[in-house]
Amino acid sequence: MKLAPEKLTRLLEKNVPGFYFCSGNDTFLINELADKIIAAAKQLGFNEVSHLYVDSGFSWEKLYETMHTPSLFSPKIAVVIQLSSWKLDDKAKALLTKSSQHNTNYLLVIVKGPKLERAMSNTKWFQTMTEHSYWIEIPAMYPSQVPEWLQQRATQYGFKLTREQAQQLAKRTENNLPSAAQAIEKLQLLNLPITSALIEDVVEVSAEYDVFKLIDACLAGDSVRSYQIFFSLKNNATEPLMIIGSLARELRLIREITQAQSENIPLKSACQRLGIWESRLPLIQNFIRTYSYHQCQQMLAQLATFDAIAKGALPGSIWNELFVFCMKIANKTLFLSTKIDSLIG
Repeated sequence: MKLAPEKLTRLLEKNVPGFYFCSGNDTFLINELADKIIAAAKQLGFNEVSHLYVDSGFSWEKLYETMHTPSLFSPKIAVVIQLSSWKLDDKAKALLTKSSQHNTNYLLVIVKGPKLERAMSNTKWFQTMTEHSYWIEIPAMYPSQVPEWLQQRATQYGFKLTREQAQQLAKRTENNLPSAAQAIEKLQLLNLPITSALIEDVVEVSAEYDVFKLIDACLAGDSVRSYQIFFSLKNNATEPLMIIGSLARELRLIREITQAQSENIPLKSACQRLGIWESRLPLIQNFIRTYSYHQCQQMLAQLATFDAIAKGALPGSIWNELFVFCMKIANKTLFLSTKIDSLIG
């Protein structure tokens, strides 16, 4: 059954256990949706959540084992599966179909993945799965929609933003949803009258370094500046998830641009369609000279793994991983000849 995102809240008031497919091109919105389901489930005793990340070496038997292995601490099982692609083999499709039909009051499964193409959603196997589950497709959010989203989010946090204030906040955060969401939380905690000056103060855009400048330096291939900004962010205790979310959003946009170019759509036209400022064209051009659509896909899959590491669901040093990743985007090996552990600390 296809379910509109705005109808999820009402569904969760009545029922939580079951099988959910959450798809879309914005990782931040997908994760928020999944977190909403998990939060409702925890109120019903789903206290443990297992995270499975599907990559080229993933064994689908692990899903079956996870679903049928009783927990020592909770009789109710919640499983979150992260897909980097909907291109699944027959074994994976068969197991997902069987799992979707295994609806009980003690099992919750959430499958997160990129936007589902119409051809895939019309296949027999996907339609069979959604007969016994919920499919929630989150539409892409374009820059022009961000101010309204911010107004709605502010209302959820108990205060109001005018259209002008929401536009100011969107511009100040460069339409980066994780950063904008964090700003909304700060405004709510301050509990002060919302003014233009307050918004300027809350969205702390450093004159020297911030996440957006890190991305720009990487896209420009400026390894020295990328290095400097990266360690400034780390030393100032920047949340790794904010860096991951910003990188993912940028790479998704670039992926769409490379796809558009393969269809002979001019770069400038593609950027205008996606709401990308013209001033960023040289940075994007520099990046796509080196990296292809397929490589963007690979990088996004890596970021999904980093997300798991940052949340403690997978082992590893998130700062080490992010450092190597940023240097790779900058297309330089200058600093990679030095032992990574000595750089990160």
